[in-house]
Amino acid sequence: MAQGQETEADYLTAQRVLNADRYGGYGVGYCGGSARCGACGDIQIKGVGLTPLMGSQPGAPVDPWHSSGTVTMNEAGREAIWSGICDAALPFGAVPTLAVVLTGTQCLRTDTAPGVTVLNRRALIMRAMALRPAHFMRNVHFKTALMPGAGVCEDYQRVSSMIASLPAALVDAFGDGLNGESATARVNMGLKLMARRFAAQVAAAFAKRLYHSSLNCSNIALDGRYLDFGTMTAVSAYRRQAGSPLWPDFWSQHTPLLRTLTYLLFHVGKYLDCPDIKSLVSPADLTVQFNDALQQRMEIEMLKQTGIPEQAISVYSPTLRSRAHRCFKAIYTCGANTSFVWRGDDDPSMIGVQPLQSLGRYDLNDILIKAAPCRDAVQLQGTVAALIDDAALAAEFCAVYTDLVDWFLASQPGMDAVMARQFLARQATRLNADVSHLTREALDAAMATFEEDPGGLGAFIDSTICHAKEIMCDEPPELVMPQGRRIKGLNAQLEALCVTA
Repeated sequence: MAQGQETEADYLTAQRVLNADRYGGYGVGYCGGSARCGACGDIQIKGVGLTPLMGSQPGAPVDPWHSSGTVTMNEAGREAIWSGICDAALPFGAVPTLAVVLTGTQCLRTDTAPGVTVLNRRALIMRAMALRPAHFMRNVHFKTALMPGAGVCEDYQRVSSMIASLPAALVDAFGDGLNGESATARVNMGLKLMARRFAAQVAAAFAKRLYHSSLNCSNIALDGRYLDFGTMTAVSAYRRQAGSPLWPDFWSQHTPLLRTLTYLLFHVGKYLDCPDIKSLVSPADLTVQFNDALQQRMEIEMLKQTGIPEQAISVYSPTLRSRAHRCFKAIYTCGANTSFVWRGDDDPSMIGVQPLQSLGRYDLNDILIKAAPCRDAVQLQGTVAALIDDAALAAEFCAVYTDLVDWFLASQPGMDAVMARQFLARQATRLNADVSHLTREALDAAMATFEEDPGGLGAFIDSTICHAKEIMCDEPPELVMPQGRRIKGLNAQLEALCVTA
């Protein structure tokens, strides 16, 4: 085509490139970034149609999740629900979904079983833009014709430019306290903070039974916020659970985050132009930062499920805290040392097609709910013995649980012990409540009811988020005391339990 004779289609394609979100890293396959997202200022719109960043492995089936360029109402609704839940329940939140817009058209649903065709209402997801580790990584698999006029450059040039901006981006993410003497110093501090935030996020998600299942470098922001919830689900218990051989199971969903950190560090070492680059933090040190934070946060988050607030758990003896966590872990891992069985006809990319497989013998959530109201050691032992048929494990749970609760009561001078136990029982019941209505299958079924008439969709999304907050937030939105008095905030609740001297 002669210069100056571009068609409208060429112009629209160029505009999409200008607004498409380029990134790389593992987990994005052969795409060069967002295959169905377009940016408009600080807003990203998901479901705008295929962008030139769509890519696929030569000779392999096209990725059904992104090759249509569309988003169904079902997917958009679940995205809005999970962004709201994670933003409230996780310590560093989630990238917010700002709006779900129905287009008045239909599109093929892509997360069905192979060979099954389902038409759903089409939607657009409006969400805030967020920098992710993937923006600072290459994707050597992505191949497309270069379009200099549209701002498409070689991928190594893009990554080089992004890495140069990383020190400033980390200051934006973590605050001015990150300022160091050099770019390398700022990057070192930022990567260590990132490692600890990632660990805190995934520890809290585990304790609250939230399973993202695809926490790769493009599904978490630099500051730790979760995003992209297509594979997100709640799990019914702490048992080992998985829905695909391609993704980490519930217990190991943190492992891709370690890979993200080390892969990002590799690109920093290669592209950051700084005289003191040799002082860059080592992969081993970054791994230690992540693992130490993960262990500490897992202990705290899991012990919070007893109903005892974090401000108390955090000052509990580290030795006793570790012992209690080991006991809890021994309970939910018991009977899970077998392998998942995948059928030969499973398409492993279809993680949402079948319910999660589950391995494990005991339900720790049920144990914590039933242990909390026990008034004395005899009642506790009888209750636990009926739930754990391993005498040694049951005895260890009773020992660590009694020590933790007794320590908490003794550490709160002036608190009425009876009311305090009632408070712990309410908290444990709330925090360990049934979340089966938040599984992928349950939300799919609920969303399907709006295909005929979507009029109540917004109210359903809001009510689902509200209900989840009541279960998962450390501080419940509102709690009713025995006297009928309604108080808000955990500190206020604890103060209401204290007897005035």
